[in-house]
Amino acid sequence: MGRSRNRKGDSSSRHESILSEASKLKQQAERKSNGPERVPLLEKCTQLFQNALQFPLSLRDKEEALFDLGEAFLLWSSAVRKGPCLGNQSAFKGNIKKHHAIQLQIQLSLYAANLCRQSVEAYRKISSMEGGELKQESRINCANALCDWGEIVCEIPSNKGGGTGLAADLYAQADNIYTEALVSDPADVELLTNLGDCCIKRAELSFTSLNPDQTSINNIWTSGREFYERAFSAYANASSRSDIRLGDDIAGLLQNWGAGLLSLAEHSIDIVESAEAFKHAEEKLRNAANFSQTDTSVRIALGELFSAQADRFSHTTDYQPQVLNLLEKSINEGYGAALQIDATNLDALMGLGEVCLTAAKHSLRSGEKERAKESSLKSLEWYTKAVNLLEEGCQFSYYSISKQELCFEEQCDLMYNMACAAGICGQEDTSIRALRHLMDIDAISSSELVEDPDLESLRNKDWFISLVQQKS
Repeated sequence: MGRSRNRKGDSSSRHESILSEASKLKQQAERKSNGPERVPLLEKCTQLFQNALQFPLSLRDKEEALFDLGEAFLLWSSAVRKGPCLGNQSAFKGNIKKHHAIQLQIQLSLYAANLCRQSVEAYRKISSMEGGELKQESRINCANALCDWGEIVCEIPSNKGGGTGLAADLYAQADNIYTEALVSDPADVELLTNLGDCCIKRAELSFTSLNPDQTSINNIWTSGREFYERAFSAYANASSRSDIRLGDDIAGLLQNWGAGLLSLAEHSIDIVESAEAFKHAEEKLRNAANFSQTDTSVRIALGELFSAQADRFSHTTDYQPQVLNLLEKSINEGYGAALQIDATNLDALMGLGEVCLTAAKHSLRSGEKERAKESSLKSLEWYTKAVNLLEEGCQFSYYSISKQELCFEEQCDLMYNMACAAGICGQEDTSIRALRHLMDIDAISSSELVEDPDLESLRNKDWFISLVQQKS
C-alpha cells in the first residue's frame, strides 16, 4: 500500500505551473475507477513531472516532483494491467488463437513492468538526495513498487525478460528496504504488514527459483521456512500495535496473515505442521470476517482455504472422511457466503464451480456415481453462470467485472472445466461445444484430451474420437 501526499503552494513561475498541471492530472486519474481511463491522464502527467524536473528546482520541489512521479508511474502500471490487452478479442468469442493472445499479454506485462521500474528509479533518486523530508515515505513506496514489479515479472517467461529468478531478486530488494525503513519507525503497522506480505512471496518463490536437481528438498524447505517465520513475526508485531481507532486495517492484516498461513500449509513437507497451519489460517480469516459482514474477499479466502485443505489431504488415508466435509465448508462458508453478498462475484462463481467439480471427482473415485452426477450438475450450473456473466460484458452497471479481468488462459480453463463437469453429469452437448471451441483456438491439443482422466467417460464417444483425430 503506497504513501501519498498532496502538493502545496502556488506559483506563477514556469516550473510551478507545470507541476501544478501535472498534479491536477494525477488527481483526476486517481478519481477514475476504470483502469484504462486513467492511462492517458497518467501518461501526460508523468511527462509533465519529467519536464519540470529539467528545471533547477528547490530541494523541496524536486523531492515532491520525484515522489509524485513515482506514484504516477505505479498508478499507470496498475491501470495498464487492468486494461483490455486483447481489445474486443477473447477466448469466448474465439476470434484469437491462444499463442497470439499469450504474446499480447506478455507485451502488456513487459509494459507494466517497465513502468514499475521507472517508479523505483524516481523513489531511489529521493533516497540519494542530500536532505529532504520524504526519504522514509519514498523508501516504503520504492519497496512497494519493487513488490509490484516482482508480481508482474512472475507472469513473464524468463526468456522474455521475466521469470521467478528476477522476481526473487526484486522481492529481496524490497525486503531489505522495508527492514531498513523499520529502523526509523518500528511501530508502523502498515509497514510491518507489507514486510510480512513480502516475506511470504519470498518463501513461495524459494520453492520455484531453486533447482531441485541441485538443491535438496530439506535445504529448499529450510530457506522457505525462514521467510515464513519472518513473515509471521512481522504480522504478530503489527497485530500487537494495531488500533482500529487510528484507522489501522486490522481486517486486512488478519486476512493477509491467514493467507500466509495457508501458503505455509500448502508448502510444508510435514503433514502435521500443515494441518496446524490450516487451523491457524482459519482462525485468522474468521476473525477478519468478523470485522465486516459485507466483505466478499475474506469469504472467498475461506473458500480457498477449505478447498486447499481438502486437496492437501485428499490422498492421505487418515483424512479421507474429512475431504467432502471440507468441500462442503468451502461451498457454504466460503464461496457461497460471498455469493450471498454479491450475486455477480466472478471469483465466487468460479470457486463454487471448481469445488463442486472436485467433489464430483472425489465421489467418482469412491464409486458414488449418483453423488458425482449431482455435484457435477451443480458445478456446471456455477460455471455456466460465470461464462454468461463474462459474455454479457458487464452491460448492466451493477456488474463489477469484465471479461478482461480473466486472462486468456483463465478463460480457456473456465471453459475446459465446464466441459469436464458436463461430461461427468452426461451433458454431452455442452462438452462438445466447449471442447470444439477450445480446439478451434488452439487452446488444447489432442494429446491433452486423450490423457486427461477427467474426460475418461467421453473417450469412447464417436464425436470425441473424431475431435481427437481432427487435431492429430
